[in-house]
Amino acid sequence: MKKIFVTLSIIGIIVCSLATMSSARSEVINMGLDNRYNGSYYYDIGWAKVNVQGATAATNVYVMIKKNGKWMARKVTRVKGSRNGNTMTCYSYQVQGRGANSVSVTHIDL
Repeated sequence: MKKIFVTLSIIGIIVCSLATMSSARSEVINMGLDNRYNGSYYYDIGWAKVNVQGATAATNVYVMIKKNGKWMARKVTRVKGSRNGNTMTCYSYQVQGRGANSVSVTHIDL
């Protein structure tokens, strides 16, 4: 009887572990491009709002902007998940001046 109980317990733990890992996911909720003023000069910056689900999940988020036909200011941010989901806004680096016209966001689950 003890062997059956131990075997069923181990199977339950394995099934729960697999279910937890399969529920891990990330999604980009929103993204955009801003032109801001810091008191001295204007700068362009890209941003992305990302949600990561799963207690052991993590995602690398790459945000970059396009200015004068070139992709630049790429910045990577690691976002760790939680059981209820962790939402975080990630940013590109700043580019002084104005004129950025596009933002690119890539997220890679780890």
